Amino acid sequence: MKSSGRLQLLVIGFCIGLISLESLAQNNQVQNTQNNANIAAAQQVKKSNAESLHLIASKLQKITMMSSSFLQSKQIKILSRPLISSGSFIYTHTKGLSWRVEKPIVTRMLITQDGMYEYVENDPDRVKSIIPSSGPMTAFTNLFGALFTGNTPELEKIFSIEIQGESNVWIMELTPKNQNLAKFVKKIRLSGTDHVEAIDIDEINGDETRLTFSNVQLNRPLSAEEENYFKG
Repeated sequence: MKSSGRLQLLVIGFCIGLISLESLAQNNQVQNTQNNANIAAAQQVKKSNAESLHLIASKLQKITMMSSSFLQSKQIKILSRPLISSGSFIYTHTKGLSWRVEKPIVTRMLITQDGMYEYVENDPDRVKSIIPSSGPMTAFTNLFGALFTGNTPELEKIFSIEIQGESNVWIMELTPKNQNLAKFVKKIRLSGTDHVEAIDIDEINGDETRLTFSNVQLNRPLSAEEENYFKG
């Protein structure tokens, strides 16, 4: 009896082993099929993402000049209400960026390849401080220009890029690859049509900034007054 019982247990164990091996093989086959499907889907998404990015960039790269009013809302984690400011800016790919805050106080900042100029509060024609051009400053200037003009080679040096929507109404999500930037910025989202209409910045510390643009003008000549903005 004991021998017969042991034999039955061996047979049962062997059968269970076969069933387990068959199940494992089936699971592996299913897993491999799923992995292949995932890889194919990921490749398709990557291809679609690249195509969408190319279409969006081809629109933005036509922009050599952009002027706009802006509304900035910055939600600081420890504050119950966001900080609101508004003003206007002018960007040209040859001269740089002139950023003028009109509310709650008047101030102006100029960023060019020569450096960053900060002007005295409520006296936007008087220079308060100058940060000379440097590696980081040049990189910042190039980055800001790349955001507005869809300079994807410049952006892809620093960010992983994902596209949502279509080329006529889109969201471009940028996740920092640069370790120094990733210490401060979690994600940047650009949204727009034929130009950037809003920028959302999510910081690592939980703060959030949203910039929305209105009264946008593209590729027009600068006025004499605007030309003076870039003389530093």
